Amino acid sequence: PTRLRPSRPAHRSSCWPSWPAATFGSGSPVTTASRALNDKGEIRAYSLADGTLRWKSNKDGGTRTGLALFNDTVMYGGEYSDIVALDAHSAAEKWKFKTKKPCLAPIVAGETVYTSCGDHHLYAIDPQTGQLKWKFDWKRNGPLPTFANGVMYFLSSDGILQAAK
Repeated sequence: PTRLRPSRPAHRSSCWPSWPAATFGSGSPVTTASRALNDKGEIRAYSLADGTLRWKSNKDGGTRTGLALFNDTVMYGGEYSDIVALDAHSAAEKWKFKTKKPCLAPIVAGETVYTSCGDHHLYAIDPQTGQLKWKFDWKRNGPLPTFANGVMYFLSSDGILQAAK
């Protein structure tokens, strides 16, 4: 197989589009039309056009998870047992959903953000308002679900693969 090698420009600002994602830390970047966001405790937003830093946020201890994006909202598991949503353009806090224990990285499927937390619950949250849609008691720490064709798949507490629509 052919290996692609990222370019290593001498002057980075002129070659922003060729920067490797690893340049920005260990987390996966999340992109919007005009921003690239990455987690490394502190969340940073960069201009996709020229690579300049637009904003950074370390609200309430920063992120302890990867990021999820819904429209212009960036969501992450906070340091203090909550899911936090920021405006992707300004870093202004949109909402905060409090849980009893730290959570895994949120994921978005359709019009819902999902997260599994150390309090043994899977939460379904409205990504626009931060309001709880429903929660499921895993009876233990459960994994994040996987989605395909409008169906949610997850392992139940007894290890059986379940599906819900």
